[in-house]
Amino acid sequence: MSTETKKNNPTDQIRSVNWIRGLAAFGVVEMHIFCALDFFSKEDVFFQKYIFPISIVGRLGVPVFFVISGFIIPYSMWKNQYKVSNFFNFMFRRLTRLEPPYLLAIILSVIVAYISTYFLKSQIYQLDWGALFLHFGYLNVFTGYNWLNPVFWTLAVEFQYYITIGLLFPLIMHRKYGNYFLILLLLILGGPLGYYLTPAKVHLVHYFHIFVLGIAAFKKHTKTISNAFFILIVLISLGFTYYYHFKAYTVFSLLTMLLILYNVDIKLKFMYFLGKISYSLYLLHWIVGMELMRNFYVYYFPNTSQWEKLAVGVMIIGVSVFLSYIFYLVIEKPSMQWAKKIRPPKPKEPVVSN
Repeated sequence: MSTETKKNNPTDQIRSVNWIRGLAAFGVVEMHIFCALDFFSKEDVFFQKYIFPISIVGRLGVPVFFVISGFIIPYSMWKNQYKVSNFFNFMFRRLTRLEPPYLLAIILSVIVAYISTYFLKSQIYQLDWGALFLHFGYLNVFTGYNWLNPVFWTLAVEFQYYITIGLLFPLIMHRKYGNYFLILLLLILGGPLGYYLTPAKVHLVHYFHIFVLGIAAFKKHTKTISNAFFILIVLISLGFTYYYHFKAYTVFSLLTMLLILYNVDIKLKFMYFLGKISYSLYLLHWIVGMELMRNFYVYYFPNTSQWEKLAVGVMIIGVSVFLSYIFYLVIEKPSMQWAKKIRPPKPKEPVVSN
């Protein structure tokens, strides 16, 4: 099958990825607003009964994002008949797509930190220039320096994944040994050896087994893996996920893989809208919702009822979504268009022939 045929085949449109990504982003935002900085007291009965059971689901947005990336990145590479000689072109396109919003989010994080400390009458924010410059290579995870925005750590893991899949994709897609190599890679990067070599659990090796669920779904979707190998890889991945993370991580990772694999569609346009702006929302919600609006409210209105806090939390989420949409239109969407103009080299032959 030619590349052109693949691109025009409507069955290759994986719509489920969009709404799943939107739901995951919304869950992370909601969890951060209500839980991350003690908007409610943890001992509050109202919080324990009504807020915590819903908000805790937001923690599960991380494995959802990783499974999606595990699927969509190699899927795109396969459609473009990627070769390792295209690595720098591939990375340049990814950086063009992702870096402008990320860099602006870094700048906004610094500005908001200064504003917050000034108006909240706390000690004036002191910028750590070393930590700032490390952000440009997602290097904070290797040095112990704090992130300006705590959600950035997942972007560092994703960046490590892009490098790994860019270098190893042709081996994973090898006609004869690709499935064996994927299992070996899973055992090394997702297994005990890789896991315990890096104690700080913010590196790819701590989540690679979750990405592999997406890779397995991609290979199943493209019919480049047998049922036996697919089941084996999924079982190993789920085993590591269950062992290293809590049970809900395992359930949500598996559920995400199945929803993508079977392309489960829903008719809620708002979820697709959230999926479209999910990257902007992920970058912006902590800056706008947490560091600015939430902290200002707690400082100036400390003695408010639970229901008032709930209403304010909903308002903060709404404002974060609205501003993220503006951010998407002004910053992220142009970045996507720039990335599309960077064409991958035209391959002489496909990576996998059908």
